[in-house]
Amino acid sequence: MIYILTFFLFVTSSLSAYTVGIIGDSISFPHPVSKEEGWPYLLEQKYNWHMVNASVGGSTTDTLMTRLVDLHDAHAPDMVIITLGICDAIYGFSFDRTSSNLRKAVLYCIKNKIQVIIGIVDISYLGWHGEEYSKNFKNIYYGLKVHYKHKLKLFPFMTYDVEENHCIEDHFHPNPSGHAIIADEISKMESYWLNK
Repeated sequence: MIYILTFFLFVTSSLSAYTVGIIGDSISFPHPVSKEEGWPYLLEQKYNWHMVNASVGGSTTDTLMTRLVDLHDAHAPDMVIITLGICDAIYGFSFDRTSSNLRKAVLYCIKNKIQVIIGIVDISYLGWHGEEYSKNFKNIYYGLKVHYKHKLKLFPFMTYDVEENHCIEDHFHPNPSGHAIIADEISKMESYWLNK
């Protein structure tokens, strides 16, 4: 019993000193729900992380490296969760442009020994730019996994279902139940940071 209690206290203490940075757009900010309803806060409470949310509404992957370097210099995060790309699709970025921005961020994290998780942006349900664009855009993220393998983790970021009322009226931003789904998807990978 003493051993189990000691182990529990060790894990809790380790995670409480664990700093996680988030770089995303309005979905991760989160807008328009309250901070306490957003997926970053839900994970912070669940794992007792020190969470630094560097998300900015309307931002694209063009801003990723600047924010990542600033985040690293100011907070030295153990792990970074990147949820960018949706605004790239809105503006019709080329696949090479978004891919290059994400790859630079992954390489920076590897070089600085930062664990990195990236949300797969699936815009197929939105109907933007056609089915072929949506498919190729999603493949940007799978390409990262193929190239960097175990050095990063991917999770399905936009899995909240519009038909199941997980979005607000704009059919784009998640409501509190949608944010809970995102938090659950990330929690499925907890062995990634627990086994660091």
